[in-house]
Amino acid sequence: MIFRTDDVRPADRFAYWSDAVCASYTKLCCDTENRQTFAGGIRLNKIANVGSSKVWGSGQVVERRPCDIAQYDDESVLLSFQVQNQCEIRQNGRSAVIEPGEFAAYRSSDPYRLRLDDNFRQHVIQVPHRALSNRLPNLDQLTARRIRKDVGEAIYFSIRKIIALGSSSNEVMRACQEDAIIDLIATGLASLDEGRIKLRESGQNILIHARQHIERTCTQPELTRMDVSDAVGVSVRRLNELFASENSSIQAEIREARLQRICAALADPRQAHRSVADIAFRCGLENAQYFSRQFKARFGQTPTAYRASKGWRVRDGQSKQSRREQM
Repeated sequence: MIFRTDDVRPADRFAYWSDAVCASYTKLCCDTENRQTFAGGIRLNKIANVGSSKVWGSGQVVERRPCDIAQYDDESVLLSFQVQNQCEIRQNGRSAVIEPGEFAAYRSSDPYRLRLDDNFRQHVIQVPHRALSNRLPNLDQLTARRIRKDVGEAIYFSIRKIIALGSSSNEVMRACQEDAIIDLIATGLASLDEGRIKLRESGQNILIHARQHIERTCTQPELTRMDVSDAVGVSVRRLNELFASENSSIQAEIREARLQRICAALADPRQAHRSVADIAFRCGLENAQYFSRQFKARFGQTPTAYRASKGWRVRDGQSKQSRREQM
């Protein structure tokens, strides 16, 4: 899909552009110093849940304001790879000026501001926040931070090669392409975390490490609150107090990590041969009936209905017990 102002009469070009930007990404506000001579274009592509867009145009300011988030609240991470001229990205009190070969990330669920130079060119990648935060639990501290040119060019070259393959009709291949792109992005952002990122308070550091441990070990059915607290070196009471400041708890974090694992597996065509019960068991949940209630309370559907909504069917050859599941 391509949006071009060249195809619109000059008086309507900027209004058309503002609508095109919102259609391509999320609810945004755009402004420019000279609307009479404004020009721009967006070329869109998508592989599974990863959006890819090449953007070029006149100088402008793009903002995602609290009122925009209130109207359309999504959970994605955008990465701007600069191809030509400069872009300044501001979010959460941080600012990054990126030049050709460099990139920076920003979240759609927090306000941000982009200032784009005249005749800029960018390649913007949009990925689900949860998929990236599973790989980088400290993701929120890595937004609006410049990724240096040598790392940025290597990551961008690899992502372009994957995108150049096109969106295959093979569901498994699309899922693999998505995973590969997200892994590459995580690799680039991880280059920022060299032990020099300062946390606002020590409690945040504890929560980051606790969530990392839970993410790594949540598939173990025997995982307990004490296991998690021991892993981060504080008492169960202290860790629960820290989670309570975010309206959570150790047990709630373990449950959420398992449910998210199961949700991802049910939507993954590579797991279509597994029964719902088998997936739940492999993700650390042993009580099938209790799990079904938890899943429905969290996602609004039974596991079976959720999987069916993604188009996957239980394959021939599964046990009669698996086929009779009413989860």
